[in-house]
Amino acid sequence: MANSKKQAWFFYTTGLPSDIEIEVDDITFHLHKFPLMSKSKKLHQLITEQEQRLEQSKVYPHIKLENFPGGSEIFEMVIKISYGFKVDISVSTAVPLRCAAEYLEMTEEYSPENLISKTERFLSEFVFTNVRESIKALKACESVSSLAESLGLTEQCIDSIVSKASLTDPSSFYGWPINNGGIFAVDRKKQSKDSKTELWFEDLTELSFPIFRRVILAMKSRDLSPEIVERSLLTYAKKHIPGISRSSSSSSSSSSSSSTIASENQQRELLETIISDLPLTTTTTRSLFGLLRSAIILNASENCRKFLEKKIGSNLEKATLDDLLIPSYSYLNETLYDVDLVERLLGRFLENAAVSSLSLTVVGKLIDGVLGEIASDVNLKPEKFYNLAVLLPVQARVYDDGLYRAVDIYFKTHPWILEAEKEKICSVMDCRKLTVEGCIHAAQNERLPLRAVVQVLFLEQLQLRQVITGTLLTEEDGDETVVDLGRWKDTEKENQVLRLDMDTMRTRVNQLEKECLYLKKVIAKIDKESLKGNDGQSKWSIGKKFGCKFTTQIELLRVSEERRKIMGRVDYLAMKTDDVDTVAALVNSDMEELKVAAKKLFSDVSKLGGLGFGVSFLKFIASFAAIYLLILDRTNWKTNMLTSLLIPYIFLSLPSVIFNFLSGEVGKWIAFVAVVLRLFFPKHFPDWLEMPGSLILLLVVSPHFLAHHIRGTWIGTVISLFIGCYLLQEHIRASGGFRNSFTQPRGVSNTLGIILLLVYPVWALIVRVI
Repeated sequence: MANSKKQAWFFYTTGLPSDIEIEVDDITFHLHKFPLMSKSKKLHQLITEQEQRLEQSKVYPHIKLENFPGGSEIFEMVIKISYGFKVDISVSTAVPLRCAAEYLEMTEEYSPENLISKTERFLSEFVFTNVRESIKALKACESVSSLAESLGLTEQCIDSIVSKASLTDPSSFYGWPINNGGIFAVDRKKQSKDSKTELWFEDLTELSFPIFRRVILAMKSRDLSPEIVERSLLTYAKKHIPGISRSSSSSSSSSSSSSTIASENQQRELLETIISDLPLTTTTTRSLFGLLRSAIILNASENCRKFLEKKIGSNLEKATLDDLLIPSYSYLNETLYDVDLVERLLGRFLENAAVSSLSLTVVGKLIDGVLGEIASDVNLKPEKFYNLAVLLPVQARVYDDGLYRAVDIYFKTHPWILEAEKEKICSVMDCRKLTVEGCIHAAQNERLPLRAVVQVLFLEQLQLRQVITGTLLTEEDGDETVVDLGRWKDTEKENQVLRLDMDTMRTRVNQLEKECLYLKKVIAKIDKESLKGNDGQSKWSIGKKFGCKFTTQIELLRVSEERRKIMGRVDYLAMKTDDVDTVAALVNSDMEELKVAAKKLFSDVSKLGGLGFGVSFLKFIASFAAIYLLILDRTNWKTNMLTSLLIPYIFLSLPSVIFNFLSGEVGKWIAFVAVVLRLFFPKHFPDWLEMPGSLILLLVVSPHFLAHHIRGTWIGTVISLFIGCYLLQEHIRASGGFRNSFTQPRGVSNTLGIILLLVYPVWALIVRVI
């Protein structure tokens, strides 16, 4: 047989001409009446009616079969079976052939071994005995849905799938739903054996969603293992909803690209249905996070997202840091990660009254890790960071080193936040929970507020005293067998006196802190640049090169070191808790040391203020001299030296106040106007503004590395020195000698201006070397 559009021919071996035409799907088959009438009751009736109507004419009967199950391809197979040809029935054609046989009434009563009995026998022997074959047959039912439903074929396929799926061992999933082999080591023999079982989950993804939903409902009604139901749902979701899995493998991408769920509304409906069908107890946390991520992207219903958040929050200790770092998909949220979602999940977790201490500790470490990741986000507000950090109860953190690391990263990334905000964030930390390494780092951390550093030092010293006191008491207990109760009462009173002395010392430390803040304000008025530095590092560090430590943190460190040296002496070690005079002397010694530290601090600050004022003053003078030479174009007098060398000099030496002003919105507007005039009104753009316009443009577009890592450092100072030396050399050479540079007309102003360019970097380098 051969077929084509509108025509088909069947050549029988006897060469007999055809005597009937049957049309299926616009394709006409030229056939013989006898083989068809002997197998199909319906064709027998239709052919008989046609012959009676066309009895007087010589026209062949023409029969049109409307809505034939399976179309022309299945009808061609029916013809071959009717003519006695051998036809191989497959899983994909068994259901359409069964429906076609029912359509044509090819029953056993009409002809033995007819098509209905053949297809039913094939289905029972080769299809319904295997879960994968049953899924393929169910897929074939979709093309003949109405007739397959009426014959019960769809229900039989679903029953076969569910009954065979119930025999699947959930333990064979080896690490599901972790993708691509997971993170567990798997026996390869076991994996190859169980991989055949896993294939039928992938076969389910080929079904349309309504049919797949019927399979899931049948599984739940038969009380199948929740792991099997979950595996089926998540495999289907991963195939048809992009973004469920974070896997970037080619298999995932290919399966995603072949998804039949195209529109966002269909994906949202599918996702919400899958979430509603999920088992209540067995779904893994990673799978829930994948569904939650997709629910946020697809803007699923609020109830759907709340359901997922509640399930995740109840098992938050099983989550990982990667799970919680969900990007912020909302245009209204400026942060990189969805911090509000983490707060809600943590709140759900804390609502559970049956939370164990171990789970609480695990979640505490997890949240500290999240804080460390989000701390580097420049758009994260201090309130957001504080609210998430303070949400954990105190007992959730055994040590606060993770929290301290996050706070330090946040201060480093946000150097512009106020001192009050820093103190509020630091209040979350408990300095008593810092390890020795954490205390050492915190005591030397210049980014922390002064109050936090003083608290760390105070607690560190107090712990050291307690250790020494405990050691001495232990030695005494070893020597004495009977404890005098009266002596213990005296010791308790002496300890109360010691606490009062400690409170007095703490008050004095607070006074010194206020004095230090006042000194900082005074220096800020002298030179605002001394409060700024590159990468959050203060320019107070210049004072270290003078051999003095003048910040309160460093001065208190020195006092702490000296105090430890004193404590190493024999007379200090001999201190006992029952000696009130010794304790009072120790407190007075501490007060004297703090007074000396304050005096040295004031002296060092005054010295730094004088040097800083000199550097700042020369920087202003040099910048204005360079701008003067640039505008008047004096450096080109009798020389080929380019005026453009003054532009990098001004860029490197311009004071920060002017630099920030010109690199901000004002500078952008100036650069914008200059570019517009240069492009569209070149005749109205004077030549003498060419270089100043280029300077403004450089200030506006300069990269962060040049503006904050080269300017104000020794590198920028050395570059400025080279430029000044080169300009002075060229100017003297063009003037015919150093003396002539002061005698020729207009040469004096040039010479003085260039000398000023040279004086500033020389003085700045001298200050740094000292």
